[in-house]
Amino acid sequence: MELVRQKNVATYIVFPLLDVNGDVVSSSGNPDSEKDEWNDGGAPDGFTDCNNEATEIGSTGVYYLSLDQPEMNYDYIYIIIKSDNAKTQHILIRTIIGDPLLLASIPTVDQIADAVWDEVLTGATHNVSSSSGRRLRGLGDTISGKVDDTSATTTEFITDLTENTENFYSNQYIIFTSGNLAGQVRIVSHYEQATKTICLCESEPLTEAPADEDEFELIPVHVHPLTEILDGVWDEAIADHTTGSTFGGKNQKVVPSETIGDYKADVTDILGLHGKHQYIDTYLFTSGKLDSCRIRIYNSKTNAETHGATGLVSTFTVTVTWVGTELESYLVVKE
Repeated sequence: MELVRQKNVATYIVFPLLDVNGDVVSSSGNPDSEKDEWNDGGAPDGFTDCNNEATEIGSTGVYYLSLDQPEMNYDYIYIIIKSDNAKTQHILIRTIIGDPLLLASIPTVDQIADAVWDEVLTGATHNVSSSSGRRLRGLGDTISGKVDDTSATTTEFITDLTENTENFYSNQYIIFTSGNLAGQVRIVSHYEQATKTICLCESEPLTEAPADEDEFELIPVHVHPLTEILDGVWDEAIADHTTGSTFGGKNQKVVPSETIGDYKADVTDILGLHGKHQYIDTYLFTSGKLDSCRIRIYNSKTNAETHGATGLVSTFTVTVTWVGTELESYLVVKE
């Protein structure tokens, strides 16, 4: 017989004493209980008397032996119980640290893995610096949801979200985690709180409509949609962007001046006359602002400097429109 008991804790062991026919023996004569004790790395070294003697439970032929704490402070205890009219009973006790009953509740590898990955990450948990939990929590809390729509389209679908604030999820990433769309990411353009509908940009639809029950995650990071970026570029004050040869620099408006040389660089940029041999004359000003001028294009620098008829390639008349103190447009007419 082999038993498992808690180390360094007093215990009882229960066993029958049997005769040669296998029947229990009641009132066995002169029972003698002995023990041999050793630890891991050691070996049995001989039997000595137990501190207590085997005692019959009533007249059942079943006996118990009380082992005290010092006797149980070993990794192995081998017990033999001898008597006059019963076969010798052999019992090996293997001790462990902790209650053996807890062995039944030790989780499996799969249960441990599930518990780790299903652990909730919040601001109050897993704050050890550089730990996996801390770094995962640092990625931000995502919002899980499902499609709740059998008639979903590639740009609109009802969800099981419960948020009641209009546009609460607008300009956030949505990534599908199940179904045919798993792995696809888009930007939420609008969230309708009344119907819990997510709308995507018409210009960036999904590759196919999501199926009912498809799962997704919303990542709470503000993303500027393409339309917002375009509006931001085109509505930007150009006065803040004057670097030469840049898009902003080439779109600068001319400031009012009665010196034609102040307009030449701007006219050259706006009309694309770089590399052309030009001469500007016949200009008119009103209240310090250029109204019109003539631009003549020559086939060489020398001819442009003499600005006569020789080498003249083409002639343009430029009319300028102002709004207040800002130049609004040029009208260029070839003569």
